[in-house]
Amino acid sequence: MVCDLIAIDAEAQLGCPEVMLGVFPPAGAALLPLRATASHAAAMLMTGRIITGSDAFHHGIADIEAPPGKLDDAIESWFQENFAKLSAEALRQTRRATRHPWRKALGETLDQLEKQYLQDLMSTDDALEGLNSFVGKRRAVWKNR
Repeated sequence: MVCDLIAIDAEAQLGCPEVMLGVFPPAGAALLPLRATASHAAAMLMTGRIITGSDAFHHGIADIEAPPGKLDDAIESWFQENFAKLSAEALRQTRRATRHPWRKALGETLDQLEKQYLQDLMSTDDALEGLNSFVGKRRAVWKNR
């Protein structure tokens, strides 16, 4: 998710289903809002819903949508239309300039969310139940604490 550009097959499936196990993904929580709107990111993280590549493209998570089975062709076409005639140095400098929010997300934000995950969440009954139910291949019984 920390890529400059994401190309995706329209029929790909992606999501953050961790909430169904009683936990959350610290990296997803830190990075997804930088790709999708805050409301789309929150909905994905809080429901665990799996979306298609086409949905990911329409929500701003992916930048290039490829027809099924045509990912390489779509990337090559996009490159030729958008980057091939530009200055490589200008692209390098622009990329460097646009990485500041990502550095903050990978530094401060991710550190805070990992602490929340390990110190707060993992001490709850539901986090342990969710992970144990997954390993035991059984339905979780939530205590809501």
